[in-house]
Amino acid sequence: MLAVAQDGSVSGFYRESQGEKPSKTCTFFLQGKGAAEPIAINSWNSQIFPGQIKAVGVNVNLKIGQAREHPGCGLVLMPEIASGITLERTTATRWCSLKMVQSSRAALFSAPSAEKKTRAYFVKNDVLGVLAHDGEWLQVEFPRDGKASIKGWLKASDTQDLLPPKK
Repeated sequence: MLAVAQDGSVSGFYRESQGEKPSKTCTFFLQGKGAAEPIAINSWNSQIFPGQIKAVGVNVNLKIGQAREHPGCGLVLMPEIASGITLERTTATRWCSLKMVQSSRAALFSAPSAEKKTRAYFVKNDVLGVLAHDGEWLQVEFPRDGKASIKGWLKASDTQDLLPPKK
């Protein structure tokens, strides 16, 4: 998942799994800002590693020298990420940022109104693409592999920014 804000800041979430249960999973976040490409980024899970990202047509090239040192990533990521791998765009969308659900259950609403609550919800640590802000509400999208994404509104207080660990 990759979001680009109007000010040029980039935020991202990478997740890749391999194998059947139990599967091996690599997850990390990234963040950066720049006017010229490649954009310098920091990636993190439990540690922060520098890298860069740049557009390659509709795709992106991600280069993180130590990415395989993120927990679980040594068994899943290709070694080429150290010199740069091109990730293909799977869905075109216009996220302005990414947020992580901080509540144990965050209700999804069909409109930015408490009366429009649906039966759907997100759980703690789900990462969502933000399409728009409306006061205390966020219009969000949750992509799903091989299925239509889930879109709706969420109370902003149920989310948090993607922030690297403190050094």
